[in-house]
Amino acid sequence: MIIIARDIEQELSKCTSQLLELAQERSWSKVSKKAHFIITEIDINDVSDPIQLRKKYKKSNSKKKPKTLSKIAYELEKFYMDIYDINLYIHKISKDNTTIDIRYLLKSSLTPEYQKTVIDNKPMLHCKIPVPIYVENGGKFNLNWVRGGFMHHLRSFLWYRKRTRKRMRKRM
Repeated sequence: MIIIARDIEQELSKCTSQLLELAQERSWSKVSKKAHFIITEIDINDVSDPIQLRKKYKKSNSKKKPKTLSKIAYELEKFYMDIYDINLYIHKISKDNTTIDIRYLLKSSLTPEYQKTVIDNKPMLHCKIPVPIYVENGGKFNLNWVRGGFMHHLRSFLWYRKRTRKRMRKRM
């Protein structure tokens, strides 16, 4: 099965459109349809807690130079048959541009037993938007919360404080 960059680009383009629509639904900010991309390999052996993992991705991805979708598709074409899973996340959003992080997990990273069962499978493709802990019932939020910032830390603090008070009241 020959996969060419143009096919990969079409699949990623569809998923990007879905991600941007989902982002517009969940965010109170305007989401730019103009997107650039970075790629990141998922390290299956990294068992850091989610907060430390987010910080690690933020630090490493901030150093990467965003590229066009066609350039990213060409890079992925080289090892596409070894990709098990592709996840699209919003790395950074502004009114003029959206940077999307394409994270991929290689089949060669999986256990040998599981790798045998998925070796001929086409890569799965997902788009995801992480939701901060303080957003409840499908509420809207700032998509740049993953990058940190004062307001995110303040809202997280207030959420923990509210949660702790509820627990204390239940104990009384």
